[in-house]
Amino acid sequence: MRKIVKAVAVAISIVIIAGVGALFLRERRTASEEERWQATLLYLAEIYDTKMLHSLIATHYAAIAEAENQHPTATLLRAIAKSEEIQYENCRRAIVALGGEEQQTASRSTASTISHDNLHSIIDYKIAYRSTIARYAVHATQTENRYVARLLLWCDESDTRQIEFLRRQIATEHHPQHILIGRFYVCPTCSNLFDDEFHSHLCPLCMTSAERFFVFE
Repeated sequence: MRKIVKAVAVAISIVIIAGVGALFLRERRTASEEERWQATLLYLAEIYDTKMLHSLIATHYAAIAEAENQHPTATLLRAIAKSEEIQYENCRRAIVALGGEEQQTASRSTASTISHDNLHSIIDYKIAYRSTIARYAVHATQTENRYVARLLLWCDESDTRQIEFLRRQIATEHHPQHILIGRFYVCPTCSNLFDDEFHSHLCPLCMTSAERFFVFE
């Protein structure tokens, strides 16, 4: 009888120890998950702020370019502003989905005239920030956060296209025969930017129907 009682006591002890151990591991796992999301939320908030600033700058410069009768430049900048808006809205939705706080909007002032120096500045900002986007994308991949990694891939691809079009527009200063086509399309899902050379019925990056694209002309 004593052997049976002892065996039962040992079994109960093992169950208790195993339960405590499982609870401890679960709490550690939960803490680790919270830390992972916290890091993700912090850099998503940073990207949100940066992309909002880029959108405001592009919108501001577009208005100035229009006032100075630089319509092709204004059209491109309005398309870029929309692309940046979609990017920061994607970040905002991701932050909310991951349990973060709603981001606040803010207004900022910039230059009072438009020139190719302004366009070079936008390019420089984007090139400098792409390394940050790449670093965050690596983190998202390492933490197996495919949702955020996809958003960052979209940001990078869109920025690549914006830089390409900005450089083409700057080139018209010395080569007027290289007229930039005055119509652009922005994907409402991934923010990718296209000109009239795009003839597909789907966005090649996110498969959104081209019928839904924003048109700037």
